[in-house]
Amino acid sequence: MLYNVETFLKREGEILYIVNWGKKKLAYFINKKKYGLFYIFYCKILKTSVKKIAKQITQNENIIRFLIIKITKKSKYYLDERFNIILNKRNND
Repeated sequence: MLYNVETFLKREGEILYIVNWGKKKLAYFINKKKYGLFYIFYCKILKTSVKKIAKQITQNENIIRFLIIKITKKSKYYLDERFNIILNKRNND
């Protein structure tokens, strides 16, 4: 499951960082499931690829929820300070 998403993201752009949060208890049951695996992908992709990625993720039955957001310069600094994730190393914006 993770391999499919990762290869698709690599094909559409560049993966900067992957965070594996591991197995967590969900706030409520989703599709009769109590636990879920959480991953965060920080990647650099074109705006035209976002719809393709959303469609690919939606069609995957193993993924029950997802969220795609744009990271601004201000949020990059927050991530650097809060989580020690250095995103500015590869993309000098």
